[in-house]
Amino acid sequence: MMTTLANLLVPGPIDWAALARQKRWLLGHAQTSEEAAGLVHLLDAIQDAAADRGGIPEAIVFPTLDESEEPDGYLRRHHGQ
Repeated sequence: MMTTLANLLVPGPIDWAALARQKRWLLGHAQTSEEAAGLVHLLDAIQDAAADRGGIPEAIVFPTLDESEEPDGYLRRHHGQ
């Protein structure tokens, strides 16, 4: 098995539903906190890599956010979603 940065950073399975909930919480703070916004971008990159290169279905990696759960339209403004 080739050692990659992802293998070093994420040694075990990811609970994608928990990650989505954590990201949702961070999104609520991203407009007022540069740190929260940076973490959101890191989680985006992890999700993108998992779906694009990791072969994990997008429906698992990117659970759909209900409009009522999306803080202040952050996703639409920053990610075109």
